[in-house]
Amino acid sequence: MNLKRRLIALEEQQQTAEIANGPLCNCLKLASYHTARELERITSTPCPRHGVRRLDLFWWASSWTGHTDDDQFCDCPPNVHRMTNAIREKFGREPTEAERAEMFELQTLHDEAEHRKSEEQRKRAFEEEQARVDKALEEYERRLADASLPKASE
Repeated sequence: MNLKRRLIALEEQQQTAEIANGPLCNCLKLASYHTARELERITSTPCPRHGVRRLDLFWWASSWTGHTDDDQFCDCPPNVHRMTNAIREKFGREPTEAERAEMFELQTLHDEAEHRKSEEQRKRAFEEEQARVDKALEEYERRLADASLPKASE
């Protein structure tokens, strides 16, 4: 069976499952995020089945955490490990030497810019980021309460 027919068959199976079971659910027991902006995007993404997406635990991670459906929202600064894995996943190959050099250059530029910031600038940026995280979580909890939905584990 050629690829096109297999894809059509898979799409038909998914449609049949959605008709029988309702749309697929993207609620999570663990929502991992790196930045407030990423958290805002994760918490505002609706669930096709429940409307408001049910998320149980929010986990801040300082770096790449693995493969989840929410990786599309990641807007972290350049990271060689994360970019290498993205190339492996997307293209099924290792990065070329030119790609590796570009990754290292991007990460180095970002790291150098961060190190040039004063302690006060870093502290202020952290506090602003935390305020955005708190606001995103409050807004999510309000949407969840308005929808009268239990958390994903309930």
